[in-house]
Amino acid sequence: MTGNSIFEQLAAEGYVVVPDMFPGSHRLGRLNLAQALNAREVGEERVVPVARGGVMVMRPLLLHASSKASVDLPRRVLHFVFGPSRLAEGLSWRSSS
Repeated sequence: MTGNSIFEQLAAEGYVVVPDMFPGSHRLGRLNLAQALNAREVGEERVVPVARGGVMVMRPLLLHASSKASVDLPRRVLHFVFGPSRLAEGLSWRSSS
């Protein structure tokens, strides 16, 4: 994508935009930094507009990012992780203690 015009237009319409979403990247499993950067280079980037007050649900390993706020208003993100107590493929939950 070039320029920010689509982001500015969606923000003006009251959307929060997640500009970097890479569909299917969760199937690659847990990636180190080099693997994640490579996946971004070869993957298909998608813009995901979310209405103000809306909810976006995604798989935890999906490569994603969000841009800086494009309007001078507070932005809140609540991140909830739901999953089984035992994870597959040698993954484990990080301890909060």
